[in-house]
Amino acid sequence: MQYFYDGQIRRYLLQIIRLMSNFVVKYGDGTLVRVPVVYGDPDRQVANIINQNSENTVVSAPRISVYISELELDTSRLGDPSFVGKIHVREREVNQDGNYTTNQGNSYTIERLMPTPYKLSVKADIWSTSNDQKLQILEQILMLFNPSLEIQTTDNYVDWTSLTVVDLTQVTYSSRSIPVGTATEIDIASLSLQTPIYISPPAKVKRLGVVTNIVTSILGGITDRNDSFVDGFGSDSNIGINGSWVATPLTNINSTPGNDNIQVSGNQIRLVSNGEYISWLQLLEQYPDLYKPGLSKIYLKQPDGTYVIGYCTVNQLDESILQVNWDTDTFPSNTPLASNFRSNLGSFDAIIDPRRTRPSNVVPGTRYLILESIGGGIRDTFTAENSVYTINTDILHRKIYDHKIFVNDVEVGSGSSRVPDNKEIGNYHITLDNPAPSGSVIRYELYMNEDGPDAWKNNDLTDFIAEADDIIEWDGSKWNVIFDADESSNIIIYVTNEYTNTQYKWNGVFWSKSFEGDYRRGNWSLGI
Repeated sequence: MQYFYDGQIRRYLLQIIRLMSNFVVKYGDGTLVRVPVVYGDPDRQVANIINQNSENTVVSAPRISVYISELELDTSRLGDPSFVGKIHVREREVNQDGNYTTNQGNSYTIERLMPTPYKLSVKADIWSTSNDQKLQILEQILMLFNPSLEIQTTDNYVDWTSLTVVDLTQVTYSSRSIPVGTATEIDIASLSLQTPIYISPPAKVKRLGVVTNIVTSILGGITDRNDSFVDGFGSDSNIGINGSWVATPLTNINSTPGNDNIQVSGNQIRLVSNGEYISWLQLLEQYPDLYKPGLSKIYLKQPDGTYVIGYCTVNQLDESILQVNWDTDTFPSNTPLASNFRSNLGSFDAIIDPRRTRPSNVVPGTRYLILESIGGGIRDTFTAENSVYTINTDILHRKIYDHKIFVNDVEVGSGSSRVPDNKEIGNYHITLDNPAPSGSVIRYELYMNEDGPDAWKNNDLTDFIAEADDIIEWDGSKWNVIFDADESSNIIIYVTNEYTNTQYKWNGVFWSKSFEGDYRRGNWSLGI
């Protein structure tokens, strides 16, 4: 075995010396003087230097000298010598500037071998020039042992032998004998201390090499070398064998170990394999010390390449459920919706069912996401492929009493309605005052021969028309649709409900919480 010295016994002794260096004595003039502490068993060369190379040097007092009196094996605390305690440590990443980042760095496995127990006996000699000095020092020391004193030799996180206790086993009040006689030597009181210690063999530190993500590159093939290539200009890192060129990668495939998918719903995540829910603990057992309740993180990759992060804990009642506390700072950025009345353009005030809830105390800029349609009418929007002069609707004329026309969100007047020859079965037609050019976004609102809800009428008592999943806003005199769900089937937006502080996503079909849904393998990962 290779020789190894780590000064372990010396560290125990130094802690006791530091303990003894915190005492003072009070002189007759009222001044407080700290009592010096020295190691009482120096080698001969050091002792000669302290004595100034003279046998006539008088040792000053008061002072305390500490030295080891005995070291013996403690058989009562012997353990299994083959036992190995493992601990997994993950560092934080360090950037080029030497500062820590929030990302995970290197991972290590530390194997700690069973240490050998010993009893360390230490004596502390108290040198004093008077009985009063002795009593002052003793009272400060003796009050600490009730019955023992705990010390820590190191703040190393992985050192399992750093904590121990110091016991006071004996007190010798004086070194003098009775009668004192004519001797003038300094009086010494001795304290016998004992502490259980461990002497540890070196620990094994191993780099953790667990695979947590696999990236597979798919290339388009090998092509012939371009004859116009000139050595020394440009990058030649993609030149293959015999001058051939490696084609540009087609795609990268990310694979999650186990190739399992997950389902995210609110603060719960389920692990899915072959269409069935499986235990999270079965997956976590494959990765040493990857899971720490409340500290382990789950990363959900979003379409824009960012990650939503949450702190997770396995549900004790259902191991297929992972309870997550989401970090709201990692949510996708909200999508601004145009408004002249509010500063937070990426939010709305509440989600309501307009058939059951009426607006109250609304101010300009109040926004709602509605679950059902509002008003006695129909709204439709389309993009003109050619110049438009007449709009033919599929609604019977007798069902409509009025209409509005908007071209590129600007009201262009009501135009004129053309009554069909057969008023009973004919559809409603609208003729614009001025033709709308090709590419214009045209919206028309048809007001039916039925009265809409009074609670949602505009100030001019006209009906407001909106459809389910729209976001509407009050401008002070009338309601406006600022997000038309029916015409937004090809876009994704994110907005936050200010009432619950929950972010929602419109995926082109329906609303859901911003990151809920299914995540296939490669689009999620776990870490610390």
